[in-house]
Amino acid sequence: MPAAAAAPRVLMARMLGNDLAGLHGEAQTLDNLRFTLMHEASPPEVTEVFVLNRIVDAEKRRQLRALLDAYGVEHAEIPYEPEALLRLGRPAADAGARALRAHNLYAVNNNACRNWCIDYGRANGFDWTFVLDSNSFFLADDLRAILRDLRALDPAAEGAPHYLAFHQARLKDRRMQNEDLLRADAPARVRALPSREPQLAFHRRADVRFHPKIPYGSSPKAELLQVLGVQGEWATWGAHLEYVSARRTSAATRARVAVRAERAVRLHPQHEGNDFRTNKKNRERGLLQLVPGEWRAWERRCQWLPDASAAGTCTRAWAAWARARPRPRPRRCRS
Repeated sequence: MPAAAAAPRVLMARMLGNDLAGLHGEAQTLDNLRFTLMHEASPPEVTEVFVLNRIVDAEKRRQLRALLDAYGVEHAEIPYEPEALLRLGRPAADAGARALRAHNLYAVNNNACRNWCIDYGRANGFDWTFVLDSNSFFLADDLRAILRDLRALDPAAEGAPHYLAFHQARLKDRRMQNEDLLRADAPARVRALPSREPQLAFHRRADVRFHPKIPYGSSPKAELLQVLGVQGEWATWGAHLEYVSARRTSAATRARVAVRAERAVRLHPQHEGNDFRTNKKNRERGLLQLVPGEWRAWERRCQWLPDASAAGTCTRAWAAWARARPRPRPRRCRS
């Protein structure tokens, strides 16, 4: 009898980011994290890491850490540094997506964090790294099927996949709540949901990454899905072309992609205004509240700067002080 294949080492990396007003509920990241920790299956061959991705609100950051510590799960942090945002200049109150691009790339840090997760998985010896948005959730049967097939897979074989795609099912599309996933009919209800932009997993041999220059809200993940040849409505999205000079293509890479039948469920955003058809504008409004809000907060604290007698002076003094500080590196939190 041939020896059983060794189980691959699998990492599920979830990015925990900032809640944006008008798009997310005030505590949606914390609430959905709690639901995931309480209810998602956790097979022994899967390692989880939750990445606190430049969380601006210090109290929310504290609450997220406390919850992760309470469950004893691994977490890491890409720190938010206010001076880095101030270096980018204060945006106008009516700034659009293009004017906010640099602030978006820093504060939301979308594709850069996804690539950070891939690097984390490789550096820690994992065979597969699932790069998941914070609200992604797998039903137990779906996760078991994925892991079963990964055990039978030989990634060195000719044509074996190096990328896995999981179509996304958004609970809000059918007015479902997170608790509906605990019902006996949850698998059937999830299968009936429309297919949305997929989540991705990367084998350690995968050599194509997310494009780091595409900001949140401009099809940052869809650009890579197009490179990988994953078909769906996102195949025609072109918002990212405003920020990149040409479309990336790779026939060899497309041959290494497997689209799975299992779905990644997107938990409820905890905001009724979140709508797939209007979320582009919702994202812009959320960023306009997040970024200028940070500037106002720092101006209110400026009285301790010796040469900051007025808000304008404060901004200049703080920015000069910030430029002189060394930039921190991402740090690991205790597990």
